[in-house]
Amino acid sequence: MDKYDSNIILENSDKNCETINNFQIEKSIYKNRKSCRLCNSENLHIFYNLEPTPQANHFVKQPTYQETIPLDICICDSCNHIQLVQILNETYQYSNYLYITSASKTMETHIFSTIDNILKDYGIRNHFI
Repeated sequence: MDKYDSNIILENSDKNCETINNFQIEKSIYKNRKSCRLCNSENLHIFYNLEPTPQANHFVKQPTYQETIPLDICICDSCNHIQLVQILNETYQYSNYLYITSASKTMETHIFSTIDNILKDYGIRNHFI
């Protein structure tokens, strides 16, 4: 079964439903989700449309026009998971992505601190670190 669909139900403020088409930017940099990423239900309803925006963390060396991507938020009627409808093409998403988690001392400190707090809060003995 295809994970993506060319149509998805959009609920507007009047509670009427209409069908929208999958708008694909040239080079297919995104597709619309057809099923819930948690439970795979196809009962997804868009309830909010954020302003289309260029890809986050898609850094460019010189100021240049960047295609915008819709940010439609939907809810799964089966499990109530809220998620974005648009799924970016991974090649495009990481083509100008410069952040590497393992290279950030701040992130490493944050992760270890979070792990320590969880272990402490739940009384879990850590045999691995």
